[in-house]
Amino acid sequence: MQSSAKIWGIQPNELLLNFSCDGYLENFHDTYYRGVTIHAKAEIIFRWICQMKVAPYSGIFGKLIRRILPVGDLIMMRRQLLNFKKLSEHTKKT
Repeated sequence: MQSSAKIWGIQPNELLLNFSCDGYLENFHDTYYRGVTIHAKAEIIFRWICQMKVAPYSGIFGKLIRRILPVGDLIMMRRQLLNFKKLSEHTKKT
């Protein structure tokens, strides 16, 4: 059984999905799943997710946290996913 630090907010069937990034590594050190259901259009959600490319939590600090403190990553990612949900659901399409 997976710990709640490794899996949060996803359905069991989502563990079986294939992702395009799966082909980049043959062996994974560990696997973490984070998810949240967002009731908004994909284009709105995508705009908020693109913010992660320039956010401080996706730099060196984020890599350090993911390697040393998976529970810390859980807290940070859970908070960010809930922020995406709130922002996306309250964003008007322009």
